[in-house]
Amino acid sequence: MRALTVSVIATAALILATGTAWPRTWYVKPDSTGDVPTISVAVDSAAAQVDTVLLADGIFEGTGNREVDCLDKAVTIVSESGDPEACIIDCGYPPVCNERLVALYFRESSHGTPRLEGVTIRDGCGGVICDVGSAPVISNCIFRDNRCGGCEVGYQGAGMICAANSAPIIEDCLFVENYADGGGGLCCKGSYPTLSNVTFLNNSGTGGGGMLTENGGFARLTGCMFSGNHVFSPFGSRAGGGGMCCRASASIEDCHFEDNLSRDYPGGGLCVIPDSESDHFSVTRCTFVGNAIHNAYYPGGGLSFIGNGTATVENTLVAFNYSGGGVYRSGSSAVSLICCDIHGKVGGDWTGLIEDQLGIKGNISADPLFCDTLGGDFRLETCSPCLPGNHPDGYDCGVPIGAYCSGCPCGSATEPATWGAIKAMYR
Repeated sequence: MRALTVSVIATAALILATGTAWPRTWYVKPDSTGDVPTISVAVDSAAAQVDTVLLADGIFEGTGNREVDCLDKAVTIVSESGDPEACIIDCGYPPVCNERLVALYFRESSHGTPRLEGVTIRDGCGGVICDVGSAPVISNCIFRDNRCGGCEVGYQGAGMICAANSAPIIEDCLFVENYADGGGGLCCKGSYPTLSNVTFLNNSGTGGGGMLTENGGFARLTGCMFSGNHVFSPFGSRAGGGGMCCRASASIEDCHFEDNLSRDYPGGGLCVIPDSESDHFSVTRCTFVGNAIHNAYYPGGGLSFIGNGTATVENTLVAFNYSGGGVYRSGSSAVSLICCDIHGKVGGDWTGLIEDQLGIKGNISADPLFCDTLGGDFRLETCSPCLPGNHPDGYDCGVPIGAYCSGCPCGSATEPATWGAIKAMYR
């Protein structure tokens, strides 16, 4: 007891010396019976750097529970249960024309790092905005059914927008069924986001169905999933990328692109169209499977590199994608492929301006031998040519080609990975 008392006294002395307030938790309930009636009042009441806004389960809606400005405070906004399905901020779609429906604005903070945890943001237009210079941590959140288009606010991201020089950390989040005239789920403009274990599912937009980066900056993605996203760009609009459209420097590692669709521009899974020739893009240990382009005239069903800039693609697997070759490069882009497997495209795998890279630097065209393609298990059989020690040319790639390691014995796949079988999956 004496030790505890001494510790408390020491902590109190430190707080008094530094001028830091005691941490306080502001409990908010959807029926307004908590410590304060709304999320906005809780944030306004919170100290600049130590307080927590704790949200009870339920649906928060109406004035005071949306358009919440976090100012320059390092406040933590978190659900009580930790379950984003149970704690929802409803932004109130549909809007009046030219009205933006936002749950939270994060601003640049000199007091520490603001946080958002365990919450669903739905029915908004730009549901969370990271303003210029802001750097919040957003984890275990769901961005669902947010929509921007037509007369509302123009070209952006429906679920989340990262403004110039913002640097949010987004981890273990889900962007699902969002739509925007821009990046369907997330739009990053001259920003520096870091994404880890983020899933983009069934989003759609006119430039990057799941995610769009543009106007400079640098995006870093690790362990992310892009599945079932669609980009519906006007004919010839230079806005492809069913899963992601990247117009700025980026690094993508250990990510999976599956069943994404571009309507009328290259890059069913990923389209790189750098705004500047100084932009550099890297893809490392990723898997692209079953991505497509609606208009068969355009190539690059898996991923495309167009225009200026440079790119490096390493230990990446591009299998059973549609439309032209799995990887497309235009004449002015500089793309180096190392230890890549491009396979399963009718009409040729290594075609066009990348054909001369087959057979060098560990590049191959071989069936990757997925464990269960029809069942969606893209781990590799132990005899896969994509695993270390199995390279058909004896090349040492160091790590597996693609995002997955071995997961089943040789010959155990439930269905053969033939082109016809894969094609049937995506009809």
